[in-house]
Amino acid sequence: AMPVTAEVYFSSSAPGIVTKGDSFSVSGTGAVNGTVGIWIVGRDHFEVLTIAPDRHGNFSIIIKPTATSSFSSGQYAIVFQDPGPGGILEIGSGTDVHGNLAIMNRGKIVARLGPRQELGENIRFVVDQILNTSSIPGIDDTFQAEYFFVEEPAIHFDDLIPASGFRLHDKVTGERIVISGTTNIGAANTLTTEVRIRKTNEIVVEKIIPV
Repeated sequence: AMPVTAEVYFSSSAPGIVTKGDSFSVSGTGAVNGTVGIWIVGRDHFEVLTIAPDRHGNFSIIIKPTATSSFSSGQYAIVFQDPGPGGILEIGSGTDVHGNLAIMNRGKIVARLGPRQELGENIRFVVDQILNTSSIPGIDDTFQAEYFFVEEPAIHFDDLIPASGFRLHDKVTGERIVISGTTNIGAANTLTTEVRIRKTNEIVVEKIIPV
């Protein structure tokens, strides 16, 4: 049985988006056949992780900020692999004699994917190659794919003067100043904020604020 509720959970403010340097998690239920494979496929990223579900068939794994900080911007995919009734992950990843990425069936190459750095815009093609292995005679592994996008971290300020090069409106001495905005980084982060005198670069106010 495939873990039918397998999903990717994002910490950023937008669904289906992972901001570089933020963590995200993948989890599912119903994995009663044993160890689950989790393929992560990106523009120049290709790896297969494995995780053993608990006795109820639940599993969860967190992809840490140290990993996502090396992701390239663009489309990515998570492919969940269930070992099927046989309980063994027969399909795996590998390389050919030239060091190019390949999909393996118990050590035998069944699909060649080319160099890691050239995955580029072929994410869906690579995923299709993985999914197609389930039709190989004698293979009982099953797969499920989810797609998401990786973005660079960004902060957007409200009330900027148009075409000013990120200049805020002038303020009057003695008046309360409110500077607000939005960011695509997750709520687990904090922002270091500083107000400086432009001519001397002297810090006037420094605060740590939550997202």
